[in-house]
Amino acid sequence: MKTIRFKNELIDEECYVIPGTYGNNRLALRLVGVTIDHYGMNPPIATATVNIPHAELPPNCVFIKDWSENKGMVECLIDANIINPVPQGRVTTGFVVAGAYELTAEMIEYIKNYKRSHDI
Repeated sequence: MKTIRFKNELIDEECYVIPGTYGNNRLALRLVGVTIDHYGMNPPIATATVNIPHAELPPNCVFIKDWSENKGMVECLIDANIINPVPQGRVTTGFVVAGAYELTAEMIEYIKNYKRSHDI
């Protein structure tokens, strides 16, 4: 599994990147801790993406949540070679703006392999 370090003023965790989908089949990226908790699970750390169903989303892109507890997520994902650094668009949602970032070729391949091995 792909691991990254997500660090901001609230969080400093080594995480696995877990791809999934929202109800409208858009890609979701969750971060879970690499350390097993007392329940024998990888604890949830953050959801890197945000689903904005009414907004246009270019191919191979995701909206990244980079505010509140996710502040610094864009920089983290760029450093980990998950998203390309230039946003492909921006959408206002409530009082914040979400950037649409294109996945790197490496991440697209990781997601394909993850889906094959996890049958999702």
